[in-house]
Amino acid sequence: MRAPADLPINRRRSGRGRVVLFVALVVGFLLLTSVRGVATFVTDRMWFDSTGFVETFDTIVWARVGLGLGFTLLFAVLLWVDLSVAHRLAPVFRPASPEDEFLARYQDLVERRSQVVRIGVALGFGVITGAGMAARWNEYLLWANGRPFGQTDATYGLDIGFYVFDLPFYVVLADWAFASLVIMTLVTLGAYYLNGGIRLQAPSQRITPQVKAHLSFLLAMLALVKGVQYLLERYLLVYSNRSGIQAAGYTAVHVDEPALRLLALIALTAAVLLLVNVRRRGWVLPVVVVVLWAVVQLAAGSILPAAVQKWVVDPSQSTREAEYVAENIDATRQSYDLVLDDQLQLTPFDYDGSDDVGETRAALEANPETVRNIRLLDPEQVRSSFQKLQRQNQSYTFTDIDVDRYPLRLDEDTSASTAMLIGTRDLDRNGIPNPTWENLHIAYTHGYGVALAAANAVVGDGDPDFVVSNVPTEYSDAFEGRLDQPYVYYGNIAPTADDYVIVGASRDEIGYIEAGTEQTVVPNRYEGDGGVPIGSSFNQALFALRFADWNLFVSSFVGPDSQLLMHRDVANRVQSLAPLDGLVWDTDPYPVLVNGRIQFIVDGYTITDRYPNAQSLADVPGANMSRVVPERSGLNTDFNYVRNSVKAVVDAYDGTVNYYIWDEDDPILATYGAAFPDLFRPRSQMHSELQAHVRFPEDLFKVQTSLLTTYHISDPSAFLQKSGAWSVANDPGSAPPKKDASGSQTVVSDTPIEPYYVLMNLPGEDQPEFVLIRPFVPVSGGSESTQKLAAFAVARTDGEHYGEIVVYQMPSPFSLDGPTLVNSSINNNETISEQITLLGQGGSNVTFGNMVLVPVNNSLLWVRPMYVTSDQFAQLKQVIVAWGTEIVMKPTLREALEELFGAT
Repeated sequence: MRAPADLPINRRRSGRGRVVLFVALVVGFLLLTSVRGVATFVTDRMWFDSTGFVETFDTIVWARVGLGLGFTLLFAVLLWVDLSVAHRLAPVFRPASPEDEFLARYQDLVERRSQVVRIGVALGFGVITGAGMAARWNEYLLWANGRPFGQTDATYGLDIGFYVFDLPFYVVLADWAFASLVIMTLVTLGAYYLNGGIRLQAPSQRITPQVKAHLSFLLAMLALVKGVQYLLERYLLVYSNRSGIQAAGYTAVHVDEPALRLLALIALTAAVLLLVNVRRRGWVLPVVVVVLWAVVQLAAGSILPAAVQKWVVDPSQSTREAEYVAENIDATRQSYDLVLDDQLQLTPFDYDGSDDVGETRAALEANPETVRNIRLLDPEQVRSSFQKLQRQNQSYTFTDIDVDRYPLRLDEDTSASTAMLIGTRDLDRNGIPNPTWENLHIAYTHGYGVALAAANAVVGDGDPDFVVSNVPTEYSDAFEGRLDQPYVYYGNIAPTADDYVIVGASRDEIGYIEAGTEQTVVPNRYEGDGGVPIGSSFNQALFALRFADWNLFVSSFVGPDSQLLMHRDVANRVQSLAPLDGLVWDTDPYPVLVNGRIQFIVDGYTITDRYPNAQSLADVPGANMSRVVPERSGLNTDFNYVRNSVKAVVDAYDGTVNYYIWDEDDPILATYGAAFPDLFRPRSQMHSELQAHVRFPEDLFKVQTSLLTTYHISDPSAFLQKSGAWSVANDPGSAPPKKDASGSQTVVSDTPIEPYYVLMNLPGEDQPEFVLIRPFVPVSGGSESTQKLAAFAVARTDGEHYGEIVVYQMPSPFSLDGPTLVNSSINNNETISEQITLLGQGGSNVTFGNMVLVPVNNSLLWVRPMYVTSDQFAQLKQVIVAWGTEIVMKPTLREALEELFGAT
C-alpha cells in the first residue's frame, strides 16, 4: 500500500537532519572534552616560560609535530596513491553474485564522491600512524644529535653510539614501514572488495588478475621491509640473554647471526619473486615463497638455535662461552663505570686476625677525626625526634632526614668538617587547620627553615644536638653559617592533582607562627619570581580549567600581581622540566644551606638499555629491582648503562632550577645537550660552596654494589660458576631480638643492608672523607661461614676522588664476622639482653640504628646505636661497639672505646 501523495513528509530531509544533529552533538562533546587538554597544554608552556626552559618545551613540541605531521602526510599520500590505483583497476563488468545488491548500493552512494572518500580514508589512517611516530620524539632527537662513544663493541666492531642512538630509530622506522604496509594491504583488499575486484561468492573468478598483480607488489614491499628488519635484528643479538649473561654468546654468533642473514636473503628473494608475479598474476609463486619462508624461519630461527644451545653449549658452557663472558664482563664494567684501575679499585684489606689492643688504640688515637665523626644518629630512627622537637607547628613536617657535612667550630681557633643530619620543615597539607580553599592555596603556602644536628653527638636524655633549630631560626655558637631566606616554597612536597598555591594575593600569607602560648602569626609577602603570572582573567580561566577549580577564576584574592606556583616537589619539578626518557632521577633530593639560602640537590642519571653486550641488572636470574633501589627511584627500570651525569639544584624559595653537567665525558648527556642547548650548564658554573656539599648518590651505589657481587670476578670460568661471588650483606634490622626455639636471640632479615654515609679516614689516607659504605658476604649457602665479611665497598665523594669506588677485600679464609653475625653476637650478649628488657619497660620500644663499619688501619670496628622510643620519638640511650669477639655497650661512644682499648 502506497502512502497518499499529499502527505507533507520528506523522509530524506528528516534523515539528513538527524545526521546533522548527531554530528553536532559529537563535535560538541569532543570540543568540551578537549578544551581542558588545550588549557593544560597552554599553561604548561606558560610554566616552562616562567622557569626559563621554554626552549625545551618548544623543541619537544616541534619534534612531535614534525614527526606526526610528516609521517601522517607520507602515509596518507602512499595510501591515496594505492587506493587510486585500486580504483583504476576496478573491473568494468563482473558476473552477478549474491554480493551485488550491497555493493551496488555502496557504489551509488560514494561513486560521485570517490576522490573525497579516498582522501578521507588516507588521512584518517595517516593520523593513526603519524600519532604513533609523534610519540617517538625521544628516539628521533637522540638519532639526530647522537655523539660517538669513542668505544666499539666486541661483536661487530661498531661505535657504541650506533647501538644507543642510531639502531633504535632505525628499528622504529622499519617497524613503522612494516605496520604501514600491512595497513595498506588490508585497506586495499577492502577497496577491491567494494569495487568488485574481489568477489568472495562469485561462481567463477573470485579475484581478478589485476588485483593479484597489485597485491603481489604490496607483498613484495612487505618482504623487502621484513628483510631489512632481519638485518637490523642481527645487531640486536648483542642483547641476547642465554647462559645467564646478556651478550652475543656462542649460539647468537654461530647460529642466530647466520640464520638472520639467510632469512634476509630469503626475504629479498621473496620480494623478487613477488615482483615477477606482478606479470604472472598467479598463486603458485606467492604460495611457494610463503611455505619456504615459514620452513626456514622455524628451522633456522627457532629449532636450530635451541638445539645448539642445549646440545652443544650447555654441556661445555665454560669453554664455549668463555670468550663471550669475558666480553660481557668488560662491557658491563664499562657501562656501569666500574672499570678496574680507573673508577674501581680492588684492594686487599690487611687484616691479620691478631686484634691487638695496643695497635688498635694507637690507630684510633692517630685518627681522631674518624673517631669524632663516627655516626651515632640514624636518619630513619631520629626523624621522629626531629618531628617531635622541631616541627613547631602542625602545618609543618619533616618528610625526610638527610646526611651531609658542614664545618663546625670546635673551639675559638678550630673548625672541622662534621657529619650532620638535616631536614627541612616542609608544608604538610594534611596538617593545615580548617582546610578551606583559601587556607590550602593562599594562606598556607610554604614550609619554614631547617633543623640541623650533629650526627655524632646527643644532648640531654639522648636528643639530637641541634645547631640550627626552631621557628624563627636560631643557631648554636658552633655553627658558622646563617639562613637569610628560610621560607620553603619548593621542597619534599608530595605532588597531588591540585598541588598549587597562589602568591601575591590581596591578602597576606601566614609566614610562620611563633612558638609560645599566644601562637602569634607573622605575615609574609612573597617577593620572588618563581610562579606563572595569573593577574589576567584569561590566565585565571586557563588554570581554572587545568585544575578543574572554579575558585581560581572567581576568588577576589587573586589580583593583578598574583602568581601561581606549581610542580613544587623538587623531584617532580626537575623531572617535569626535563622530561627525557634517558634522564632519570634519584629518589632522595637533599637540602643544603649555601649563601644564606636553602637549595636542594637532586642527582640525575643518564641511562639506556642499548649498551651492547652489557648486563641489565633487571635480567640477572632471580633479580628484583625493588630489592636493589626503591620503587620510586628512576633507576627502578630496565637499563644496562648508567652515569651520574647531572646535578640539578632547586632553590627552595623561588624554585629556580639549574642542571649542571657533572660527567662531561658522557655521550648521552652530550647528545641531549646538542638537542637542548639551553638546558644544561657547565660544572664550572656551580658555586664552590655548593660543590662542597655534593655527594655520591645512594641509588647508583646500590646498583653498582649489586653488580659487584659477581662482576668483581675477571675469570670467565669462575664467573659462570660463581666461584668467589659475594652477596650484599643482609640488613640486621632495627627491631629488638626475639628468642628462637633454641633460646637464642635472633633477628631475621633477608633485606640487603642499606649503604650509609660516614665521614672517616680511609685506610692509608690521612684526611677524613665523606663516603658511602656497603659490606659484602660470600654467596649464601645457609651456613654460618657464608655470613663472614668478604669485602666492603666504599664510594668516595670529595673533590677529585668523586665517584671512585674502592673495594677492600678480606683475606681468605674469611674470619671477620659480617653484620648478621655481629648482630647475633650482640643479641645473645646477656648484659645487652638485660638492658633491652629494662629499657623496654613502661610501654617504651627499643630499636637499633645502622650497623656502622669503621675501618681503623688493619682492624675493624662495628658501632651500633640503641634507641628507646617513648612519647612517639626516639632517644639515643646506649652505644654498642664490637671488635673481634669483644662486645661493649655503654651510654656514650667514648666510654665504650675506653672500655675496649683504654684511653683514646
